[in-house]
Amino acid sequence: MESPYRIKIVPCESGERFPFIVTREGCMPLFHPCLYLTTMVRSGGNQDATLEAHARAIKFLYDWSLKNGFDLERRLKEGDFLKLHEIDNLVEASYTHASALLEDLTPDFGEAKPVRRSKVTSMGYYRQRKAKANPTVSSAVAGTRLRYVRGYLDWLAARTISSIDMKSERYAMLSAARTEMKEYIDAKLPTAHEQSDLQMKMGITKETEQRLLQVIDPKSPENPWRDPRVRVRNQLFIHLLLLLGIRRGEALGLRVEDINFEKNTLTVHRTPYDETDPRLHQPQTKTKARELPLTQHLALMCRDYIIKFRSLKVPGARRNHFLFVNTTNGAPMAKGTAEDIFDALRVKVPDLPKDITPHIMRHTWNDRFSEKADENIRQGVWTEETEKTARSEKMGWTHSSQMATKYSRRHIIRQANEVSLALQEAILGNNGGDNGGK
Repeated sequence: MESPYRIKIVPCESGERFPFIVTREGCMPLFHPCLYLTTMVRSGGNQDATLEAHARAIKFLYDWSLKNGFDLERRLKEGDFLKLHEIDNLVEASYTHASALLEDLTPDFGEAKPVRRSKVTSMGYYRQRKAKANPTVSSAVAGTRLRYVRGYLDWLAARTISSIDMKSERYAMLSAARTEMKEYIDAKLPTAHEQSDLQMKMGITKETEQRLLQVIDPKSPENPWRDPRVRVRNQLFIHLLLLLGIRRGEALGLRVEDINFEKNTLTVHRTPYDETDPRLHQPQTKTKARELPLTQHLALMCRDYIIKFRSLKVPGARRNHFLFVNTTNGAPMAKGTAEDIFDALRVKVPDLPKDITPHIMRHTWNDRFSEKADENIRQGVWTEETEKTARSEKMGWTHSSQMATKYSRRHIIRQANEVSLALQEAILGNNGGDNGGK
């Protein structure tokens, strides 16, 4: 069954995009989620993407309550807060993809689809069918979803309690139930080790990097795109992600005037809301504004794209100042188009990694930075503190951020793996490399 709710993004005059949870039929906003997002989340200075993430988590909560056959708001208003076994069920459901949560419900909101009996099959086949029918999300996504859900549930519980006499026995009872609900969800959040080194995304190898650069060359017969304008644009887009380590949203928010061809620099600006940006899902810069140097080659690539393709061959491109535009109408390039670029690479170039994404380019930049930083440290040019400061500067992180340490640690893990493999090869070599099965 399709969810009876959906997320509607509404552009405001200020440029802000506000997410509403609305009914699919009638498009009526849900009052309490709207009030919570406005007074509790938006007032905290969170960006559009964070607001939307909160809205999606709350919508997931409403879908979950529907699946379990109760009215969430009515329950909490009556002081009937979630029980521990229900929280266990919610935690388990949080790992389910939102599109699959209500799959086994019929439109009458509660009656499960009849199960057809079938012949006995292998457990392996059953597991494959179950995994396909119930797509899951990572523990990081589930953890974020649960934290946002916890905040909303606690807020609803607080509203219920606020209308009760503080001296009454009911007030004390509900306060204890509220605390128990919140603390039990806290205890069930994915722990740090569940989101540790095993789930760390690594950058692509140097061999894969060269292969990627070869394929996206506009003259390459393997290039996934037919339109010459698309080929040039996509090549530059990937180059900026890979060679500067900027985020997808930062690249999409770049303007032509952000590139200084006299100094060969590119400036990433922090612009929370842009009134001139017509995109419904406006890309935003999470990190600090910063100026990044360009090689002569990369600067010329930017100049050629702007002058020879964007300005002359893309209709409507001169109506806005954004660097990357849709080649058919000149509108600013959308987030979905950026994802489509990497989808095409994964599908049409099978030997590229299946997990190659815009953000993997940022990981790759950090891996290459770590390698160069190691050389500088060995030569006594840098200290480890210098490396951390330099990385934070180019990534746009504050100097107090722990992100630099995280990326350094990833590089250390990769080095440790290389040493481990070298040790294995050395031991096998000393034993002739083949024990003949003895």
